[in-house]
Amino acid sequence: MNNLPLPQTLVLFVCIAFLTLGCTKKETEKDFKGNLEVKIETLSEFFNDAGKEGFTVTLQGTEPEMTIISDTSGLCKFENVPLGNYILIGEKEGYRTEKMYNFTVLENASTKSATLYMNQRSTTKINNYSLSLREDTVNITGTISHNFREWAFAYPYTWPAAVVFISNKPDVSDLNYLFTSKILAKEDNNTMIDGDIRIGDLNLPSGTTLYVIMYGEHWEHIGSLLGTPSEIKSFIIP
Repeated sequence: MNNLPLPQTLVLFVCIAFLTLGCTKKETEKDFKGNLEVKIETLSEFFNDAGKEGFTVTLQGTEPEMTIISDTSGLCKFENVPLGNYILIGEKEGYRTEKMYNFTVLENASTKSATLYMNQRSTTKINNYSLSLREDTVNITGTISHNFREWAFAYPYTWPAAVVFISNKPDVSDLNYLFTSKILAKEDNNTMIDGDIRIGDLNLPSGTTLYVIMYGEHWEHIGSLLGTPSEIKSFIIP
């Protein structure tokens, strides 16, 4: 058997490689994509029907990034999504940004369903507050405004509150914190907050700067809706 000359051998190898890559790409595009349906459900103050339309849902990790706006029924349909793990992100003004991590899109043109629960931000607000240290405890006092209906105060778990988040980083938030606690409005004056938080349990060294942020919370519903964040304040562990 005669061996092919080197130039012809190279040409034959390149052609085989090209055909192989073309088939692989074609098979991948055909067989390794799936569909995704995302349903928006909302949680709002006073059980108001805030509607499910107009939420921006992004499938983070796709290239280019796939984004769809929910319809009147709260439905978003993603088609021909490459197989893989993604982050689902739901956004709308007046609502908390919600994320669903490690969301896997299945192959073979199957459809996977997911539900994003979008929490409307509470109108309960921390107007101002101050911090004072007593040994291993920080005392927080301030004022809180809310739209509670009077009958709500007669029921358990329906009380305005301040949700406190503490971190050793200046960009503290409800998503970035070391410790969180809740201070209910005072019973004799539901526009005031006054509560103690133990910081000794954090086991941080003396001289550490801690940053505080608070959110008003509305409890007249099932779930937890955080309001507009307060200003960030700080103190140093003695």
